[in-house]
Amino acid sequence: MKDIENSKTSNKYVALLMLDIKGAFDNLNWTKTIEIVRKTWSPEYAKWLEDYFSQREYEVQFANSTFRFSPEKGCVQGSPLSPILWNLTMNLLLERLQAVGAKATAYADDITILIEADSHENYKKQFDKIINMAEEWSNEVELEFAKDKTELLVIKGKNIDDITIYEHLIQLKIKHQVKILGIYVDAKQLWTHQIKQAAIKALKVTQLMKAICCRGYGISKNLANLIYKMVYVPIVSYGAEIWGKALEKKHNAKILKASQKSIITNLLGAYRNNNISDLLILSNLTGIDIEIRAKYEKASLLNGKTSVIMDIKDRQMEIKTSIHLHIPPQEWPQIEIGDCKQNISKEGIQIFTDGSVSEKGVGAAWAITDGPTVIRERKLKLANQCTIYQAEGLAVKDALSNLEKYIKEIQTVNIFTDSRSIITALQNTKTDNEIICDIKILIKYLNGKGWKIIFNWIKGHANHTGNELADMLAKKAAQGHGSLQYTVIPKAYIKQRIKEWAQETSWNEHKHKTSNTLKQFVESPLPKNTVMCKQLIWLLTGKGPFNYYLHKMKIIDTPLCQCKVNEQTSIHLITRCEIFRNLRRNTLYEDYPTPTKINKMLKDSEEVEKLNRFAEKLVKELYELNRREANMSAANGG
Repeated sequence: MKDIENSKTSNKYVALLMLDIKGAFDNLNWTKTIEIVRKTWSPEYAKWLEDYFSQREYEVQFANSTFRFSPEKGCVQGSPLSPILWNLTMNLLLERLQAVGAKATAYADDITILIEADSHENYKKQFDKIINMAEEWSNEVELEFAKDKTELLVIKGKNIDDITIYEHLIQLKIKHQVKILGIYVDAKQLWTHQIKQAAIKALKVTQLMKAICCRGYGISKNLANLIYKMVYVPIVSYGAEIWGKALEKKHNAKILKASQKSIITNLLGAYRNNNISDLLILSNLTGIDIEIRAKYEKASLLNGKTSVIMDIKDRQMEIKTSIHLHIPPQEWPQIEIGDCKQNISKEGIQIFTDGSVSEKGVGAAWAITDGPTVIRERKLKLANQCTIYQAEGLAVKDALSNLEKYIKEIQTVNIFTDSRSIITALQNTKTDNEIICDIKILIKYLNGKGWKIIFNWIKGHANHTGNELADMLAKKAAQGHGSLQYTVIPKAYIKQRIKEWAQETSWNEHKHKTSNTLKQFVESPLPKNTVMCKQLIWLLTGKGPFNYYLHKMKIIDTPLCQCKVNEQTSIHLITRCEIFRNLRRNTLYEDYPTPTKINKMLKDSEEVEKLNRFAEKLVKELYELNRREANMSAANGG
């Protein structure tokens, strides 16, 4: 996608060619594969591969019969060698395309080729080269292209669709958009088609999952929330890191909002003509358009790009790394974990490390001691965005970096830290944290010099002199105003900042668009885990089996309440209706609660349970009241 974006700014003819190999994995030619291995790797590997393929036999059991056959081609299913052999075969074509200046990528048997040229004539020549090259490769490896799946997307340049078409190789289809790894890419990268298709698919799959999970009486709120978060959101936001910016266009955002409204209406059991703002605020969910934009901005930040959410300027981002990149597995240092109770009382060099995070800042510190004597101590100031994990890790790393500087005699050193997560990460060979990898590299270096490093977990704030010293130093560093020794922005901070931005943006966008009824009951965001029954949703939105609403929908003739005092709105039922005065007293412990009182109750989970019971009983009694009234009306009419 970066190549496509860059090509659009150039003064060139640009198109995207999509090729698909017919029955690729079933038709991989073993003889040709062995030849490729012989040329690419060595004859020894080729000979080994010949033995691997020879005398292979598949056995299939069906009913009471057994079938055996010997394959002569194809990738062996389940074998870790199969992807490697396929990649070797595909790599032949990719290298040849790269040699003629074409930018090609392949995912399994799908090939995407970006064609660029500075003139129409050169464009045709480049296209002919690529097609010829693809044809030669397919003949060489004895594979065939799927004619019905060959597509061309013209990205830039007019009148470039009169190119030579090789009928024996492909049946070219010029498209307005093509599908790449499940994402529809259009020529102008407006992404409207992708957004429409994502919304349709997410809606269908979510409804299907709900139908599967439903057992006669619907599904629980927790399960409905789980389906929304684990099915709907991942499907509708797939690939948002690429196309999320398109939701700045209102017509694109509108498509997703309509999809989300349908899902949340079912999730809450609300009436269908509720507006999306009411539903989002009561469900405590973020608008899907904002959630996807947040996903896009998060990807931009993690890739070092600028973002509307936060400005990282020249700050370094936390990056993933691996000990494998620096030290071969056979040379990995052995992380020795000691017994704190035994080692704390031993003579010799001891290092105490700690980190501190407070409202005033983030700090780290270490102290090297020899018995009661403090040989050296050091405070480190970290940027305010840094985490306690970074502080704890930096303290260990910096202490090991300075060990040789302050201790001249090579010996056994016990390091005491109150961070279990740091010790666990050091023992984990798959840890991708940069600080942890640096610590392991330092341990290998020191071990090579003869040092023995032993890590000990020590309980924090347990009156251990060395640990209390390190804790005090770390707190001083956090509260200090000196220069920063560490400014790497952690991914956790970025994720949290983006989450807060999404929630705040969604609330600010929708709080002014809520119905007049809901505005009286909800003045600020509800607690995260607020669970409401559908009857309470009806009362808070004003859309339910209430005379005022039913009259407005032209279902009944009068909006008046049976109490004959006022129109039967949900506000009237909750706060003033004399018919339900005893119900309010028994469940809400108040005869005439105000909307402000209801707003306060919505902030407390126990109070919300009272409101749920009140709403369920009120609606049940209201149904009974309306039934009796209808029967009396029918009797009088008779």
